[in-house]
Amino acid sequence: MARYLKVTQERSAIGRLAVQGVTLRGLGITKRGRTAYVEDTPSNRGMVNAVGHLVSFEEVTQKERDAALSATRRRSYEVLED
Repeated sequence: MARYLKVTQERSAIGRLAVQGVTLRGLGITKRGRTAYVEDTPSNRGMVNAVGHLVSFEEVTQKERDAALSATRRRSYEVLED
């Protein structure tokens, strides 16, 4: 089963090196408090380590990732019951 990293930005990138801001965007994080799920690969691990002082992360399984993503998605329609 695929492994993922749940990465949440805890601190702002303002006043940091520009490379660190680019790294956060590469991880899919644009604002403080936002969370992104990325595959657990050596390159993504290196990116998380480079901005480790700005983010928190934890390892999750694909099942946990799918459950979290489906809980946060909103429907643009209502399901009507008969």
